[in-house]
Amino acid sequence: MDVADLDNVDRRILYALDLDARQPVSRLAKKLGISKDVANYRIRKMVDSRIIKGFYPVVNFYRLGYFPYRVSLKLKNITYEQERALISYLKSLDNIDWVVSCGGRWDLIFVVSARDVYDFQDFYTEFLTKFGEYAEKSKIAMVHKLHLYTRGCLLGDEEIGNFENREIVNEGKPVEVDDTDWGLLNLLGTDARMSLLDLSKKLGLSPNAVDYRMKRLIKLEVLQGFRVIPDFDLLGIKYFKVYFRFSKYDKANIAQILSYAKSNPFIVYIDEAFGGADLELEFQVNHRETFLKTLADFRNKFGPMIRDYDTITFYEEHKLKFVPPKPKKEEKPSHSSVET
Repeated sequence: MDVADLDNVDRRILYALDLDARQPVSRLAKKLGISKDVANYRIRKMVDSRIIKGFYPVVNFYRLGYFPYRVSLKLKNITYEQERALISYLKSLDNIDWVVSCGGRWDLIFVVSARDVYDFQDFYTEFLTKFGEYAEKSKIAMVHKLHLYTRGCLLGDEEIGNFENREIVNEGKPVEVDDTDWGLLNLLGTDARMSLLDLSKKLGLSPNAVDYRMKRLIKLEVLQGFRVIPDFDLLGIKYFKVYFRFSKYDKANIAQILSYAKSNPFIVYIDEAFGGADLELEFQVNHRETFLKTLADFRNKFGPMIRDYDTITFYEEHKLKFVPPKPKKEEKPSHSSVET
C-alpha cells in the first residue's frame, strides 16, 4: 500500500486510532460510519504496508519515578561510520528513550530516563568518556512537564474538520507499582492493542484481573492513553521543533499559549524544561508550507511576548521507547531533581 492510495477513510481511521488505539474496531467503525469488516481490512492493510508501525501506550514516566534528561549535541570531526557507532551505542541502552538526528542548531538529540541527577551523571560521564571528542557543543535539559496533543496531520493538512481538541500532560510524583504492573506495561509497550485475553495468558492472570490493573494504572495516571505509531517517512510527515524565549516569562501568557496549542491541529508536543528554552513547541505537518503558516500565525498572536526563537528539523528517528526500565529493587527515586 502506497501513501498515494490512502483516502479520507484511511486517514480518519489513523486519526481515530491515535485518539484511542485500544478502542474496539466495532466502536471505531460505528464512529466513522463504515462496517466492522471494512475497518478491519483497512487497518490490516496499513499495518502490512508499515504505514502503521504499531501501537503504543502513553506512559507517564514521572509517575514511575523517572525524569527525562534531554541531551542535544552539535557534532564535530566525526565520520559517518563513527556517528552510526555513537547512535548504535545509544540504541543499545535500556535507559535511552529517544534518539533522533536533526538539522539546524543541533545534529543529534537523545533522551535519558534517570531516577535522579546522580543516575544521569553516571550515564553522562561514561558517554563523554566514549564519545566526548565528537561533541563541539552540548546542552542538557530536564523536562519537568510534557504536553501531548492530538495529531491533526494524520487527517491531512487540509482535512482537519474532524479535529478533536485533546491534551495529555505528563507530570506528577511517583506512585507504587509492583512487578506485575511492570510486566503489563512492558507488554503494552510492545503492542498497545494486545487483547485482554493475550495479556492475561502472558501474565498468568485472569482477563478481569488484567482489566482491573490497567484501570488502576489509568486512575493513577501511569497510563494516560494509547496511540498509533505511524511511519512519518511513508506518510510524508515533516517534524519541526521551535525553541521560544520570551521577553518576560508570565504565567498568564503561558496559559494563553497552551490554550492555543490545544486548539491547533499541528502542534503535537510542548516541553517545559529546566535548562531549556522558555517554551518548546513541536509541530508535525504534511507540508513545510503548513508549518511556516502555523509559525507565522503563532508569531502574529504572541509576537510582543517573543524575544527570539530558533528552529530545528527532526529528519531521522533512530529509537523511540515507550516504557522506562524497571528499577532495581534497591533503587529509590529521588525528588531532588523535581524540586531544583
